[in-house]
Amino acid sequence: MILKRKKIKVIEVKWIDTVSSMEEFSFEELIEYTPTTSYSMGYLFYEHKDYIVIAFMVHNNYQVKHFESIPRECIKEIKILQKGVSIFNAYGEEMLKSGKY
Repeated sequence: MILKRKKIKVIEVKWIDTVSSMEEFSFEELIEYTPTTSYSMGYLFYEHKDYIVIAFMVHNNYQVKHFESIPRECIKEIKILQKGVSIFNAYGEEMLKSGKY
């Protein structure tokens, strides 16, 4: 399971994001909206050949409140801000030792 990794990286991702809206626009206005460059920072939880998953808020009960799955084809740059970061407190360490996670 992915969470057996005790130490993970904190990263910043520069990526191309979609632009969307629920508002009404004329055809002329609509074509002015183009994809935008976005920056996301968080814990690098998972790397797949097609995408990465970063989490922003991690609770000690192994729940993630906010995350992004970013397609690799949209990623322009990844900066490693910190390596070997532990996201688990003492309670989390005990849960990891139990073998359940």
